[in-house]
Amino acid sequence: MARWGVGRMSYTVDPGLYALGNPNGESPVLVTANYKMSFDRLREALPDHSAWIMVLNTEGINVWCAAGKGTFGTDNLIQSIEICGLTRVVSHRELILPQLAAPGIAAHLIKKLSGFKVIYGPIHSKDLSAFLDSGLKATPAMRLMTFSIWDRTVLIPIELVGSLP
Repeated sequence: MARWGVGRMSYTVDPGLYALGNPNGESPVLVTANYKMSFDRLREALPDHSAWIMVLNTEGINVWCAAGKGTFGTDNLIQSIEICGLTRVVSHRELILPQLAAPGIAAHLIKKLSGFKVIYGPIHSKDLSAFLDSGLKATPAMRLMTFSIWDRTVLIPIELVGSLP
């Protein structure tokens, strides 16, 4: 229904730290927006992995748009690290962020202010499993943004609803 615009602005996940599978102190930390579709796609992409998912309050906006709007940004990320008590949960100091979050993130400030190193994952969540399994190495295809006819087609419902009087 969110694709049709119904309840879209309330289609959110509470910000915080979530366990995927059975994570421990060595498990990766994946960061995402609190738009429920982003959160669900992330979880669905990793059925055989254990990880921590840190959800930022992006006011229900997806990662890419939130990065441009400023709600998926450096200050929000640093604040979320503190609120979640991430330094007490994991022994490493690495955060895996979606590549499309990069416009809103000053990785050098995250490192300086929190001690966590930012690693940019692939553009599409479907590539996350391979990215994790390869030791956090992205292929050139994982860095390429495409916008296929299918990607455009799934946006038609929201555009139609938005154009109604």
